[in-house]
Amino acid sequence: MRGKHGPMPVTEFDTSSSPLASAFLEGMSSLGIKIGDLNGELENGAMPSQSNTWNGWRVSVVDAYLDSILDMANIHLLTSTQAVQIVTENRRATGVLAVNLYSGVTYHIDAACEVVLSAGVIGTPHLLMLSGMGPRKHLAQHGVPVVADLPGVGQNLRDHLTVPLYFHLDAPVSATTTKVRSIAEIWKYATKGKGFLANSGVESLVRLPVPGDNSTHSKLYFMLSNLGSVNGDLFSSITNFRNDTFQETFPDTKNDSKEGFIILASCTQPLSKGEVLLTSPNPMAAPLIDPNYLSRQEDVKCLIKAMKTAARLGSTKTVRDLGARLHLPGYEHCSNFSQSLEDDKYLECWLRTSAITAYHPVGTCAMGSNDDPVTVLDWRLRVRGIKNLRVVDSSSFPHLTSGNPHAAVLMVAERAADFILEDIKRQNAKKIHRSSH
Repeated sequence: MRGKHGPMPVTEFDTSSSPLASAFLEGMSSLGIKIGDLNGELENGAMPSQSNTWNGWRVSVVDAYLDSILDMANIHLLTSTQAVQIVTENRRATGVLAVNLYSGVTYHIDAACEVVLSAGVIGTPHLLMLSGMGPRKHLAQHGVPVVADLPGVGQNLRDHLTVPLYFHLDAPVSATTTKVRSIAEIWKYATKGKGFLANSGVESLVRLPVPGDNSTHSKLYFMLSNLGSVNGDLFSSITNFRNDTFQETFPDTKNDSKEGFIILASCTQPLSKGEVLLTSPNPMAAPLIDPNYLSRQEDVKCLIKAMKTAARLGSTKTVRDLGARLHLPGYEHCSNFSQSLEDDKYLECWLRTSAITAYHPVGTCAMGSNDDPVTVLDWRLRVRGIKNLRVVDSSSFPHLTSGNPHAAVLMVAERAADFILEDIKRQNAKKIHRSSH
């Protein structure tokens, strides 16, 4: 079962507009992989990608939830403003200190009912620790007075790591810089909301069991990215690739007409955990983010299986008919290993060189039972030991979702709204009861 309605639209990619996606999914069928809805009842299989878009426009949470209520009298939105401290009194959150990043003006915002913290998996633990809520020893190291000793704040950082595998193509079927910038593509998007500019570039998804793993929740996950010529400046800026690594991972990138595609290979339940720590009591100082990727050898082994499977998925007959050939990076520091899919040492060197975040971080203020000392939140998302303070973002997840956590974050936010309203009604009922006696 899956939902069909709500503020956030879900649009399925039209594979008839992409010879590459059509050939890829036909190839999945030839391997015996079912085609269906991976966000529905199909556990393992392949499908056209789904995205939060409408008529070629990306729909954000702001579009879906906030824009329509901005004119309400009780909505006040401060832009270019950073929260720097949660104000507490007697272990009760009473408000927030915030600073305008341009004018330097400090705002002291009092909370009428409670403070809801939604600064994200990095910002939320950072702000809690700046406000004295976190591991006692760590706070003391930075001279932050302890309001609540919460060892789990900033711990349990989890994320999906994905390995890009580039395939050369002969057929002119992929998105290239030349095509995307062409007058024809711009006109198609402007007049019809169609074409390369109307989608994310990810055209198909595949989810499969991990070979040799009998668990039901751990899967291999693949995204077909229709991207022939990769923009080095843009990609390097968002992935922190060194130039030499980038050029070897994505060959011939200066050719704006280069045909090819990428399969992003990942494992849905990595075991490695990282942390977010203070670097200074100064709220404008960036925190230390240590994702601790690949610290568990199980994750390395799983990604090697994912890479081998991705190579097979990109080499079916229907895709080979388009001239598809896997590119094996020749990183200089991997030269001691055989440049082959059969050499696990080479594959480990490859993935440790080019694996990138999927931008799915969760877990740094995990909810859990009250008898678990490392949980930060109770089941109603309230910070343990502090009244009137609630966290509503992906930092609350105790575990990593098996896919993009975006929909799960929206679900948590919807549920949190219910909790807040329920608590307000309960408090008002108590006030009425007391006043009547």
